[in-house]
Amino acid sequence: MAWRDHTESVPLVRPMYFHHPEAEAAYTTPHQYYFGSELVVAPHLSERDDDTHLARRSVWLPEGEWFDVFSGEQYDGDRWHARYGDLQDLPVYAKAGAIVPTDPDVGSGDVDTPKRLRIVAFPGDDNEFELYEDDGTSLDHRDGAFVTTTLTQQYQGDRLQFEIDPAEGDRSLVPDEREYEVAFRGVVDPDSVSVSLDGEQAGDGSIETNYIAEEATLAVELPAVAVTDGVTISLDTEDDSLVSRRDRTDEHVERILHHCEMPVSAKDQLLEETFDTDDLSWVADYLQVMSASQKRAFFETLTGAGMDRLDHDGEERIVLWNPEERSDVRFRYTAWDYDIHPFEQGGESEADVVSEFDRLDFDEEDVDATVAMHYSDLATVVVESPSVED
Repeated sequence: MAWRDHTESVPLVRPMYFHHPEAEAAYTTPHQYYFGSELVVAPHLSERDDDTHLARRSVWLPEGEWFDVFSGEQYDGDRWHARYGDLQDLPVYAKAGAIVPTDPDVGSGDVDTPKRLRIVAFPGDDNEFELYEDDGTSLDHRDGAFVTTTLTQQYQGDRLQFEIDPAEGDRSLVPDEREYEVAFRGVVDPDSVSVSLDGEQAGDGSIETNYIAEEATLAVELPAVAVTDGVTISLDTEDDSLVSRRDRTDEHVERILHHCEMPVSAKDQLLEETFDTDDLSWVADYLQVMSASQKRAFFETLTGAGMDRLDHDGEERIVLWNPEERSDVRFRYTAWDYDIHPFEQGGESEADVVSEFDRLDFDEEDVDATVAMHYSDLATVVVESPSVED
């Protein structure tokens, strides 16, 4: 990525609107950015809540298909979602088809080219990634002292083919042989895996595969391969798609429960629930022991609908989202304009089902405004303009 920055003047870190200038949501996502060509990062910036013991932030993912880099969870694009996390949670998302090469054994200050290469690949699209390497210390790359390795993925729904081409350039800069671990993340357990080394089918005993269901990841470990040889890995499934779209709502609710501060008896009973997302009436039995922030975390996670107040370059904005356009998620906007002329003061209000995405600007100092989001008749989340808080 630094090489691309140097040769093509493409910054390593870029705002969302750099790639999506026509998307209104791209201008309402402060502190969220593209990192390199493959990833979107949305770091936690708020303190953890006293009742959920989790930090919260809103995330917008552009059109397409996206995956959590670490868990392999699949997300539909052109949508918002609320993300709750502890200190270990790193909100990093990979686009469909992303190829992310890493050094699994890197140490502090280490600039040596790795003997082992770990590549994380995500399904859903075709892609090509050129891995650039030099000595990491000198300016000899200006005279051609560098090596590139092309990584290619072809995706056809029920089949994925991944290729590591022979290294090209000054191969004295890289080891003669390399061990590869290719982690296909966000995939179902394939029905067949085949590997060819320099055009020859690899023997079953020389290749290790391991499917990690929790991370929806197939790890393929290859023996030492000459960097002058090519590698091809093919995955096939009898299902319609290799993409794992397992619904993880239950897992998210259970994780929130684990961190929440509430009576143990309530936690135990909640863990026995089925977490029905269509009919939310079952949550009513537990509302008395939930704080406002806990209710918000539960309902945002169960419905996928939420709201946030964002400070974008000094301008306050409210964003609301309801990707499934649930009819039981509604909002009410109320405002009063304290104009300097008393007879011109007045109020306004609006109420409706929350749409897939909406934005309200709180940019008038003389206007007090409140937005309330109602989850059926069970819970309400309220956000106020800064003037009301003052």
